[in-house]
Amino acid sequence: MRKITIQEKFRIWLDMNQLLVHSTILTFVGISFLVSDWGFSLFSFGELILIPLLPVVFLLAMDSFNKKDWTLLTSVGILVILHLSFQQFLNSELLIRPAIAASVKIAFFTTFIFSFFKYVIKFKLQRRFLIILNIIGIISIAIGAYIYIAIISEQLPFEFLWKFTRIDERSYFFRNTRYLVRMRSLFSEPAHFGFFLNTLLGINLLQNTRIKIPVILNGLLMISILFTFSFSSISIMVLVLFLYTIKIIFTNVKSVKFNLLQIIIIIVTIGLIIYFTWDFIAIAIIQRAEEIVTGQDNSALERIVGSWKYVNSNTIWLGNGFGNTPIIWNNFAYFLSDGGIVFFILSILGTFYIMYINLGLGIFFILMNFQRGGYLSPTFSLFLVVILLYASQWKIIENKLIRTNNLWRNSID
Repeated sequence: MRKITIQEKFRIWLDMNQLLVHSTILTFVGISFLVSDWGFSLFSFGELILIPLLPVVFLLAMDSFNKKDWTLLTSVGILVILHLSFQQFLNSELLIRPAIAASVKIAFFTTFIFSFFKYVIKFKLQRRFLIILNIIGIISIAIGAYIYIAIISEQLPFEFLWKFTRIDERSYFFRNTRYLVRMRSLFSEPAHFGFFLNTLLGINLLQNTRIKIPVILNGLLMISILFTFSFSSISIMVLVLFLYTIKIIFTNVKSVKFNLLQIIIIIVTIGLIIYFTWDFIAIAIIQRAEEIVTGQDNSALERIVGSWKYVNSNTIWLGNGFGNTPIIWNNFAYFLSDGGIVFFILSILGTFYIMYINLGLGIFFILMNFQRGGYLSPTFSLFLVVILLYASQWKIIENKLIRTNNLWRNSID
């Protein structure tokens, strides 16, 4: 009688404990997004969670990798090594330690994105992962609401929730006022909390899958985004609602009654949100927009235009080197300033690909990359893999993966 191999034993154990194993992995990935602003020593909490998760996810998804995937992963590694080598010889101003650290991060996050994407598709975990993300979103809102009440009442403790991130008053009082508190939950800034909530809202509304998210939950996400007082977050939320309205009109052209019902629900929901939060909107949006137009507030201009000031014309082909650009808000500017023309073109092609498979999420992806920079952070990698998961026509991908798995198993037998 043939002995059962270790690999076969693992597969049997995994089949028996799938719910626990997969839910645990997906929950920790979601939590890593929530605590991505927390820092400990040289690492963020998001990185500390993803580092031990990567080998597990990689091993679970490895048999779903095809030749194109291995080629692409290898190509990214070779490009990064070549880029670092050329920079060391040709760029006299290169800071080598940040460049090496950034190169390692690129290799790590690229492998994670590939592995986690294949893992979720292979085990058909799209619905479960989206549900878990929204549950974590609700928890983050509850924590944000508690901190909000604690600050206003001045009677409840809340500092312990920000032990590993910022706690200065400028990060939660709106423009140094003592009566307008900005929600930021466990994040270092309200805009970062808004980025997280907008990620959930954008995926919930613009996804290609047919996973239904309750209207009440999306309404709660929108109200919470308003309470961040983040102009960029609120603006992106409005644009997401506009894209969603266009989507339901064009995807249900034959169902006029369905279209009208959806539109009425959206209009009523938006109307109620505006009515109950008008004071906040007047200060956070209208007044802020006036200041931007009149030139009193140049932060929006800095995001769109100022982020490109680190692009060096002398090193535009190779860039300044990975990890050699100061903190900026625009990831596309990061790609050009750090990586040069080649990596910038690759980022543009990748963006066009997302727009091709899902125009709404492609536009959303562009907007979000102008709100928060940091392509070397776990936030960007998690955001990118979530976009790819829910922009893709995953039924087609699942069929391809099933064929790949069958071929792999047949080769073992």
